[in-house]
Amino acid sequence: MNIPLPPGTGDRGYRAAFEQLILPIARQYHPQLILISAGQDACWLDPLAQMMMTMDGYRELTALMVELADKVCEGRLVILQEGGYSISYAPYCSVAIAEALLGTNVGIVDLYDNAPELRRSQTIFSHDTQQALREAHTHYQRWWQL
Repeated sequence: MNIPLPPGTGDRGYRAAFEQLILPIARQYHPQLILISAGQDACWLDPLAQMMMTMDGYRELTALMVELADKVCEGRLVILQEGGYSISYAPYCSVAIAEALLGTNVGIVDLYDNAPELRRSQTIFSHDTQQALREAHTHYQRWWQL
């Protein structure tokens, strides 16, 4: 699936994409294996993509995929680590992914935990993101029950 999302989508927008599109379609498709190409270039400090995902957002999306894999393909889930251009923040997102995979919390506190930009990245749900999701929904409902 390709879901073009605008810069600034943030955790809430990504979660909506998963809940409204990715998970319902994946449940219908019923894959034998889920492969995820996990790049941290969507993190909120990435200087290029500006998608505004946080450590918590990466953890949450990974947990959703672990749950999906358990339901549809006997837990067969492979996550391939890719890149990201924020040397200071991408590692936090990678740790969050690993935590969700392992079902544990290793106790690393987000370096930017008290930053107002981080809170905004977790809660923003812009008109542009909502419009992008509506357009993707319209496109994919031609082939899937949404």
